Amino acid sequence: AGSVTISAANILVKGSADAEAPRTEIASAAHANDYDLYSNGNAGAVNVSASTSITLTDGASISSSTYYNGRAGTVQVSAPNLSLLNGAIIQSEAGVDSTGQTGNLQLNVSERFLLDHAQLSIKNRANVAQPEKIQTSSLQVKANTLVLDHGEISAASSGNVAASQIQIDFGKSLHLSPGLITTSAVSGNGGAISILGNGLMLLKQGQVSTSVSGLENGNGGNISVTAP
Repeated sequence: AGSVTISAANILVKGSADAEAPRTEIASAAHANDYDLYSNGNAGAVNVSASTSITLTDGASISSSTYYNGRAGTVQVSAPNLSLLNGAIIQSEAGVDSTGQTGNLQLNVSERFLLDHAQLSIKNRANVAQPEKIQTSSLQVKANTLVLDHGEISAASSGNVAASQIQIDFGKSLHLSPGLITTSAVSGNGGAISILGNGLMLLKQGQVSTSVSGLENGNGGNISVTAP
């Protein structure tokens, strides 16, 4: 699949409260279904940048995903102010029938990043023959102020591949009120979480956790938090 690049002063991606309405998205994907047949190619990279602000709302999404033999691409989003609202999501996903190679998420927000009833997510649903050969992807966030208000930053694997890693660097403050920063796996290893800040980190009904629920394989990831 090709890459997608969008650059503007202000960007608004607005979905719909109607679950039956067509999805509103900025995306690149390698598909696998009865309509698109089965793709052997990779999904492309998605780059979205704004000089002032980016807002996603009402279920809108930015993503690069794979559902068969290809790899998902990297998603990069950058702006002084970024808001994800009301079910919006930025994600990379590897489907059940895929090779299990998710893409990286890289978000750079120089001022304020708000997740209000919204998500950042890397999802891996694949079961593969040699999970140890899958390159672990990462979810990276850099923001001066990061606020999760019923927001979630997560990396989850429901198959046998290791969950992706999460790295968060913040300047002035990080608020989880309430909010979740989590990695989880079933049969693979849980991803590590690293949080590094120069200011206040506040958890008010907030949670930072890694977990593995399988009975046979997988270790929980490490958690590192550094803030004054």
